[in-house]
Amino acid sequence: MKLTDQELGEIRVMHDIIKREQWKLDLVKVNTAFVPNGQKWTKQQKAILNLLTNEKENFISQCCRAKGVKGKISIDLGTGEITEKKDE
Repeated sequence: MKLTDQELGEIRVMHDIIKREQWKLDLVKVNTAFVPNGQKWTKQQKAILNLLTNEKENFISQCCRAKGVKGKISIDLGTGEITEKKDE
């Protein structure tokens, strides 16, 4: 089973945004003394990252439900292939 090109594109964009925001958070976290209100910013950024991640996961769940896929899955971000994970 595969995602549509549009679905895959949207997931890739969300994935890239989350990676970029995580990189900024990691950079500021170790350099809070150089950033005005750095500790406050890192707390806010963590909350924003959680929201972004939840939104991505909800979108993926919505796409999979529409295709009749339930349970744990993995998605190949290169091909859009959806693989159902078997319970171990």
